[in-house]
Amino acid sequence: SKVPEDWSYLWEYKDKLSRRMTLLNDVREVMGATLKMLGYSYNSTNPQEIKKAYETLVELKPSIASFSSDAWRSLILSGDLWIAMCYSSDAAEIMAENPDLQYVLPKSGSSLWTDTLAIPKTAPNLEGAYAWINFMLEADVAAQMCERLSFATPNQKAFKLLSRDIQEDPSLFPEESALERCEGLAPVDEVSELYDRYWTQLTSG
Repeated sequence: SKVPEDWSYLWEYKDKLSRRMTLLNDVREVMGATLKMLGYSYNSTNPQEIKKAYETLVELKPSIASFSSDAWRSLILSGDLWIAMCYSSDAAEIMAENPDLQYVLPKSGSSLWTDTLAIPKTAPNLEGAYAWINFMLEADVAAQMCERLSFATPNQKAFKLLSRDIQEDPSLFPEESALERCEGLAPVDEVSELYDRYWTQLTSG
């Protein structure tokens, strides 16, 4: 089969991929990806759009081996899985173990994520907390974090310290045009129960 380009690949080849694919065990990521494929926002609050995404996933359900955020790793390395929805940092780790595996950022878009550092209001050592954050933001430290954890860095000084291979790794630093099609997860409080109800129906049984 051709190399996957978008989420629609899973539906197009669902018979060939039957029980050889996994999706994340995460309602917002799975529903969001399906919404995105259908041309809607990852963060849709439109009940009709959310229902359409659910119905589309129901069509795929018989071909899904499991909803897994971790177990897919050993299964794809052993060849029991052929395709897995996963986080980019996990994909980078797995590709380091098996260079034949490939990471794909779906052309209709995906979710954007960041790890953040925050200081609680009740922190007993505010000065120490700021010192730790400043240390983590030092260029050489941020560059090491990127290399060791396969996490992208927004630190431009750190980016310049990275090897060209890492700088040009699309799983870490996608092209701007690809990022523009992605969305950060936003609260959907007014329809969160609807998402949860559809998710329970989808993943049970």
